Amino acid sequence: MKCAVCGRDSKYSICGRCLAKRERIISYPEVVEIILCPRCGRFKFSGSWKELSFDDALDKAIESSFFVHPELEVKEFDLSGDGHFYSFKIKGVLRGDYVEEEGFFKVRVKREGCQKCSREAGGYYEAIIQLRAKNRKILDEEVERVAKIVEEEIESSGSEKSFLTKIVERREGIDFYIGDSKVAKKIAKRVVKEFGAEFKESAKIAGRKDGVDFYRMTYLVRLPEHFPGDVVVAKGRIAVAKVNKAYDLLTGNTIPLEEAKVIVRREELKSGYVINKDDSALEIFSEDRVYIAEKPEYNVNVGEEVFLAVIEDKAYAIPKWMIE
Repeated sequence: MKCAVCGRDSKYSICGRCLAKRERIISYPEVVEIILCPRCGRFKFSGSWKELSFDDALDKAIESSFFVHPELEVKEFDLSGDGHFYSFKIKGVLRGDYVEEEGFFKVRVKREGCQKCSREAGGYYEAIIQLRAKNRKILDEEVERVAKIVEEEIESSGSEKSFLTKIVERREGIDFYIGDSKVAKKIAKRVVKEFGAEFKESAKIAGRKDGVDFYRMTYLVRLPEHFPGDVVVAKGRIAVAKVNKAYDLLTGNTIPLEEAKVIVRREELKSGYVINKDDSALEIFSEDRVYIAEKPEYNVNVGEEVFLAVIEDKAYAIPKWMIE
């Protein structure tokens, strides 16, 4: 078979070189538009916002706006420009023939605020996490840890409403205003688990959207009065507090921390050594004197280093494994 136009041998009625002269094998707009959010720097494609470099965004814009003849096998695409004006050269094979096409286009960057940034700038929020503490002030390190949890969960969520709108310091604690209520609840539950805190939630109608009531959620997270290592009274027993549980000082068994009351802070405990023991008592040397403590049901060895709590003139030995 020969090409009907140039007469060269070809498997096609019109060869690739002649087809390229008679038809547009590349079509493209004079202006390639890229939509950029000026606040977060993401680019918009097909209705969604993506974190891309400018070059990657330009590649995607070219890919979506350029038409390439379906029979053209592109081998090279050379692009050069200054961010506004670009020239290109395409090299490829069309119906077995080598062809080249070149051209010019302009890039226009359109600035448009994405929905996430528009909401964030407008103070949008769906939930408040109220961080409180029971019968004490919240420590700075606790606030820092919770703020880190907020940051981590927001970054990992992928939600367009996942952002921290503001933090408000109040006399009774700290309030975190979160854009997405589901993310806020996940944050609150993580804080509860990590600190052994109490959790309550409530909802308040904030308006209507598409004929449906819109609710704002409040998640109350109340940190416990005790810290890990504090000696508490829980369920009528003297125990060492941990996260979400406590160790009974005499039996070593775990007991729940509901309604636990602090009687000795961790930093107030004395340190000492067991110097003697019998079937009912331990002798503990601490701070130049000897204390007599009731012998617990679990094993404590002579020579073992222990902590000591003195409560109403009664001494209690606390093994290190309960504290550390």
